[in-house]
Amino acid sequence: MQAAFVRDDFADTLPTLEDFSRRDAGKSRRAARRAKAAQVASPPTAPLREPPLASPGSSAADDTVPRRPSASPKTGAERTFELLSFDTIDERPAAEESYDLLDKILGKGVANKADAFYLPYLQTGHVFMLLVLLLACSVTYPGFPLTQVPADYRELLQQGLAVTFVVNTGCAWYSRGVAAKKRESVWFWMVKCFLLGGLALGELVNAVPDPAKAAPTRR
Repeated sequence: MQAAFVRDDFADTLPTLEDFSRRDAGKSRRAARRAKAAQVASPPTAPLREPPLASPGSSAADDTVPRRPSASPKTGAERTFELLSFDTIDERPAAEESYDLLDKILGKGVANKADAFYLPYLQTGHVFMLLVLLLACSVTYPGFPLTQVPADYRELLQQGLAVTFVVNTGCAWYSRGVAAKKRESVWFWMVKCFLLGGLALGELVNAVPDPAKAAPTRR
């Protein structure tokens, strides 16, 4: 049984390195013969002719000579860098004239020297701070830190908010004349100045355009 399945010359039947070398050499020769046959079968190509030279004053020179692009196209890495650099995130249109209702609610304001619009961030911070202070000084509920403020601190917060809203009331009263002069909603700016004080009043004075100054004077 062992002699039937195990051969003594089994190692001689395995391929050697010389067999692999002869096979690779044969493949290379066949590939070279196919490439030579394809080159012989293909028709010869005509040589490229140069375009005729035109006189300096003729317009044919502009048509035959290819023009180079004015600027090299930007690569994908350069476009990605421009998007991630945040240089144009606060850019506004140059011919922007109107100050619409959304700008008034969000508090767009005017840009600083670095062309950044900081007023929306200040307005959002003031609104959140006002909500937190109102919650801390008016709501009592066990289990939440903002509603477990001691009584002494709660009184101090209430006094501070009272003084703040007294000053804001003066700002709201002063904004009536400015809003009427600029043909804006008087009640809107009074409420906003009552809540945000000088922040909203500065927006009304500096950011909201004056239609009397924007309109051209007629003679």
